[in-house]
Amino acid sequence: MKDQFDNEVPSDLVVLSGENPADMAQEMLEAVDRADWYEIDGILLVSAAAVPGLENDPLDSGITLAENTEVLYVGHILKRWNEIDGFYHA
Repeated sequence: MKDQFDNEVPSDLVVLSGENPADMAQEMLEAVDRADWYEIDGILLVSAAAVPGLENDPLDSGITLAENTEVLYVGHILKRWNEIDGFYHA
């Protein structure tokens, strides 16, 4: 799979959307911040290897990870989160 910039997307994506930052340890929040974020059908995903302990299967969110799936890379400057809204991007 490739993103909109034609860069390879990790094959071990897990769902970040729906997680509550308030429930995460500081180390996990830092890992989330460092990780590359991707969006598929409005759902944020990260590499499982980049954020140990996050194990939400994309299939459980109705996401199909196929070679032709449109994957959007979310630039670091666009990353946002808070305790009310969870994780999102600008």
